[in-house]
Amino acid sequence: MKISNSKDLALAIVASSSPTLSIKDKIKLYEDSVEAIKQYNLPFVEAEKQEQINNGKVIAEALERGESLFG
Repeated sequence: MKISNSKDLALAIVASSSPTLSIKDKIKLYEDSVEAIKQYNLPFVEAEKQEQINNGKVIAEALERGESLFG
């Protein structure tokens, strides 16, 4: 499942981190969290892109055959 709001999740991760972390460490944790979430989401983003490409091909093929897209 794709994580839709990576920045909010990263903030939640920082908020739940140790209160003894320095501000510098919390900023690093936030940046690392955003990057980790981005990497986690990558397969989902690629799958969405491929689905859009496939849908475009189906529409183009239907139009080439003169078929209506609306039924």
